[in-house]
Amino acid sequence: MTNLRRCLRILGRSIALLLVLGMLASTVPRGPASTRAPIRVLISGAALPTSRTAVQAVGGVIIMALAHSQVLVADIPSSALPTLQAAGLHIIPDGMVTGAATLLDSATEPPTSLLYPSEAIGASALQQNGLTGAGVTVAVIDSGMPPLDKPDQWTQVSTNTLAYGVGQARLPSLSATRLFSESLPLPWFVVYKDLVTTTPIVNSADPYGHGTHVVATLADGRKANTPGFSKATVGIAPGANLVVVRALDADGRAPYSRIIAAIEWVISQRATLGIRVLNLSIQADIHGPYWFDPLNQAVMAAWDAGITVVVAAGNTGPRPATITVPGNVPYVITVGALKPGRYTANGIDALAQYSAAGPTESKFIKPDVVIAGSRVIAPLPAGSVLAPQAGLMREKAKLELPKFKSAVDLNYYALSGTSMAAAETSGLVALLLEDEPTLTNNQVKYRLITTAQVATDGQGNAAASVWQQGAGKVNPSAMITGTTTQAANQGLSLADDRNHENGTHYLGLTEYMSDTHAFTYPAPTVTLPGYNSWAGSYNSWAGSYNSWAGSYN
Repeated sequence: MTNLRRCLRILGRSIALLLVLGMLASTVPRGPASTRAPIRVLISGAALPTSRTAVQAVGGVIIMALAHSQVLVADIPSSALPTLQAAGLHIIPDGMVTGAATLLDSATEPPTSLLYPSEAIGASALQQNGLTGAGVTVAVIDSGMPPLDKPDQWTQVSTNTLAYGVGQARLPSLSATRLFSESLPLPWFVVYKDLVTTTPIVNSADPYGHGTHVVATLADGRKANTPGFSKATVGIAPGANLVVVRALDADGRAPYSRIIAAIEWVISQRATLGIRVLNLSIQADIHGPYWFDPLNQAVMAAWDAGITVVVAAGNTGPRPATITVPGNVPYVITVGALKPGRYTANGIDALAQYSAAGPTESKFIKPDVVIAGSRVIAPLPAGSVLAPQAGLMREKAKLELPKFKSAVDLNYYALSGTSMAAAETSGLVALLLEDEPTLTNNQVKYRLITTAQVATDGQGNAAASVWQQGAGKVNPSAMITGTTTQAANQGLSLADDRNHENGTHYLGLTEYMSDTHAFTYPAPTVTLPGYNSWAGSYNSWAGSYNSWAGSYN
């Protein structure tokens, strides 16, 4: 087995090198000046001192050192690429990350009655039983959140960091002292950090809008006005503490380096702020094996720190092998999207066609679960870039947090994407951790996937393969009432996987049968026909998008 893993590691490095050489070649300018033109890259594959020495030896300029991920951001001469690659370093361009919202499947006409995220996924029943996510801190790395109504109550931690509800003695660094008392629970708090704006900030902001929709889906505490849901709120976990990091710019984009820096900051504040959940409603192109990618390395570092990382699968479906970064990390919870039955012809939930499907480039099954992601109703800031592209609802209200509201009324929009699905799942994880605070991230993942409901077609067949629906549709009630404390990710060593130089990297068990153009999975946990095989190829699928013959109840 050890020799096999070494062979797989060598093969993975070879494939990744070929992919990255191609990408870098396309970014290097032609002509005589190209040998002198600096290019911004991310460098990993060795300990930081080793990478630093190698970069400096070729005349490179180090921009940032990211310690948790063991990644350098540097400007290097393009002519230095072969030298650094020959030294065994992993190099990729500082590419772009975007939010995982989509214009596909957006509402052309508002529905006749509103159904907010908590109602659409069945979390409202948990709220009626008193679960709000209180005491659980959720970090969101996105495009920000709207300006709040009491800017004078923010405490200025630094030029780009604001906090409310965090003790004054702990504010200077927000890193040295654990925030939570062992005997007394703290009241609700929010921390906002802006990695985009270069001038000092005095309030939160979200020029793009994506982050507001994500935060509201996760935690908007405004009471629902839907008949039958009198005790429900718009968001899933309205009592959760929030740590919002603005990393996506006004166009909904961010370089890899900024997202990694945001994750590094969240990891550094994990103990101080009690961060248990990290929501990443983002997507980026695959650069090679999951472990080769520096953004994935940062995500793996967050999981290794004990944070439950919830990630969008990506909006690049419906074809196979379309899972995006960082959803291709095997350890995290990767979430795909459903189109709720209220928007389908037969009234039954269906897979959203934009939702990315597995297997991953390293043969793992993804997504892990699916949940309602189409036409999710939540607010966007007035004038935000994303607002004209979403489905405007006939409603306007303030986003409500326990101690703040948005400074102005916000229009509500129906927005689709695995971004929304990830936010809903992060909210549910917060409810679970409020109910069972001692669960580890691996135990949370196991509970989530083992209580999910596999989609069937009503005739004894799976409605979609495991590479499309994962373990199935998230079942909030079963998740909360479940009692298992088993852990996911068995057989994988995260410590070994994060070791580029002498570690072990993994492949999943998916097999592609070239003679039948089908994927198969040799270790099924569900034996429904059509679940553990997929009759398609990387370019086509000999099937259809069957509907969901089940419900949350």
